This record gives sequence, structure tokens and C-alpha cells, in this order.
Amino acid sequence: MDGPASIGKVMADNQKLIVCHWKMASTFHAVRGGAAKLNTGFYIPLVGLGTYKVTGDQVKPAVDAALGCGYRMFDTAKYYVNEPELGAALAELLPQHGLSRSDIFLTTKFFPDRDDPAAAARHLVKESLENLRTDYLDMVLIHYPKVSSSDEQDEKNPLHRKLTYIELEKMK
Repeated sequence: MDGPASIGKVMADNQKLIVCHWKMASTFHAVRGGAAKLNTGFYIPLVGLGTYKVTGDQVKPAVDAALGCGYRMFDTAKYYVNEPELGAALAELLPQHGLSRSDIFLTTKFFPDRDDPAAAARHLVKESLENLRTDYLDMVLIHYPKVSSSDEQDEKNPLHRKLTYIELEKMK
């Protein structure tokens, strides 16, 4: 892999998603709160803006304030229903703060799917990329260890998690 990488650069390659872009330490050397080294050798900012319940007209001022304070990590999720607003805010505000997409760490999350976990994972990652107006995600997490509509004790939950995780690993 050439150049700096960050868990994310997700692109189509023969109908297969590939994640191939990790952030290097130099990207986050002076962020608010510092950064932690991941097992991969790359870094994630220790302080970020969680966007749960930040919706609509609240998103842009929250992102503006966070960037102004030195935050370089943003956390969202399908469940938060604010990815499009966050993507629009970042697209507008990053240049105003003298920053680019590679200067931030962007995380999203989604629940495993009951019917086809692998296909749903691919679809949801692509949808998040569009919503967030980016061509890569730095981290994608399984939001909760069960399908959102299932019972906590559903015996298929471990299988849904596993199939989702396997598909996310294939996207690296």
C-alpha cells in the first residue's frame, strides 16, 4: 500500500469493497487530548465529538465549535439519523478551518442485519460514505451486539455479529 493509510478508503473494485487508508501519527500530533496508538500502528484522536441526539440545525454549529476547539474525531451512527447533516457540515467547515478530510478521524456504526448481514454491511457502509460525503471511513463499528429488532437472547445474534464482522474485515 502506497502512502499514508487510514481504516477506511473504501472503494469499489470488481464489486468488492476494499478498506485501505490508515491515518499516520503525524496527522494527529497536535490534536486536543492527544492520540492513541492502535494495534495496527496507526493513531486515533482521544477526544472527539459524539453526535448522538445532535440533529438538524444543531449539527453545523456543533461541528464548527468542535473544529475550533481542536477536535479531530467525529462519531456518528445510522441510528443517530444525522450522517447527511454531519457530512454537509464537514464538507463546508473543514476548509474554513484550514483542514481537509485527511485531518479528521470519522467513525460510524450500524446494527447487524437479520436477513443478510454481509450484504447489509456492504450496503450500509456505501450509504454512510454517500451520507458523509467522503470516499473513506476511518472506523466502522458494529453498534450493538444484536439485530435491533431481536430479543437480547436470540440465539442467532452471535451469527449475525460474526457475519457482519467478517464482511467488514473483507472491506479493509
